[in-house]
Amino acid sequence: MNVLYKIISKAQHGAQVFYISGNHDTFAKDLSESDFGNIHVGERFVHTLIGGSKLLVLHGDLEDDALKAFPWMSHIAAAIYDRLQGFNHRMNAIFGDAQTGTMGLFAFMKRAAKKYFTKTAKFEKRMLVLADKIGCAGVVCGHMHEPALKMIDGLLYANAGDWVENCSALVEHFDGRLEILTWLSGKPVPVVDQYAAAVVI
Repeated sequence: MNVLYKIISKAQHGAQVFYISGNHDTFAKDLSESDFGNIHVGERFVHTLIGGSKLLVLHGDLEDDALKAFPWMSHIAAAIYDRLQGFNHRMNAIFGDAQTGTMGLFAFMKRAAKKYFTKTAKFEKRMLVLADKIGCAGVVCGHMHEPALKMIDGLLYANAGDWVENCSALVEHFDGRLEILTWLSGKPVPVVDQYAAAVVI
């Protein structure tokens, strides 16, 4: 509720907020193409970077082969995910890492599964094909929950990750740099070991 209050407060003070629905909040798809003051709801938007390049921004679930073939699976997967998260929180309280307070068992299992589906479905390529079709220089998405910031065949692929397991976010700096940040020990830090530190397009 605190997060929602902050976002709504920013919208009330002039910030433009864009809410993109995904497979974990299918109820919001009914509100697609709706505007509530400065809050815009949709399945995809185009963001213009400071340098003028355009990026397609979407969740990515609509290009997931498994969800296309079995749309009911997203509801079951979401329920299982919520249960695992609850169990993981309890396990963290007992066996958590001393530095971050988390254990990576479920994150590791999910990452392995996501990487398999990403590879077989060629998720990244599909995202970039969509962006290229409408003349965008790249894509910003989520869905796979795996933070990424890289160039593929001259196009930018950015995945913001998530704020639950990876505690990651994609930011655009005032000088035009894009960067993946992760939240560790109470402060945001750039991720440089697994992902590109910053990209300018």
